[in-house]
Amino acid sequence: MAQEGTASPYSFYGIGDVKFKGAVENRSMGGVSVFSDSIHVNLQNPASFSHLKYTTFTIGANNNNVNLKTDSQSEKATRTTIDYLVVAMPVAKKFGASLGLLPFSSVGYKIENINEDTTQQSARYFGDGGVNRFWIFSLFI
Repeated sequence: MAQEGTASPYSFYGIGDVKFKGAVENRSMGGVSVFSDSIHVNLQNPASFSHLKYTTFTIGANNNNVNLKTDSQSEKATRTTIDYLVVAMPVAKKFGASLGLLPFSSVGYKIENINEDTTQQSARYFGDGGVNRFWIFSLFI
């Protein structure tokens, strides 16, 4: 409820717009998700948590500007959202654990069809929210 992640009318369908496209390290490498090192958290490959040397806190944020246009109207929407919050830590020599919050999809639409003709009914659809993933403790070898 704290963040509205999209202003797209297409989020009306299904579970909404899928938000997570990888951590910043994975996006910077073109979506490669198999790389693991000792100081970065790879959220797309949780087995890499076993290679961590230090307790790592990572947060990702996104700013999105959208211009919506029709033949007669145009609207602008700006959204700043948190993409992920994760704490990962080494537990033993070959074990790692994590906890985090990962918004999976986002819904945010306002569709209005107002008819001046009194024989047809006007329609208004509003929606916001989304699906989130939250995990408390995962142990990886």
